[in-house]
Amino acid sequence: MIAVPESVNVIGTWPVAVVKRSVHKDLAETFIQFILSKEGQEILQKHGFLPAV
Repeated sequence: MIAVPESVNVIGTWPVAVVKRSVHKDLAETFIQFILSKEGQEILQKHGFLPAV
């Protein structure tokens, strides 16, 4: 891991949404439900993401 000084460290935001014209709307919605679930959040946090708000 690379140390980044707090003064230049930026917390990124990663919006997620189903695209209006999505061909696979059901799969997109399922994916969003998963990443917002307890299991999905645990996986993301394991990889350095902060919890969803």
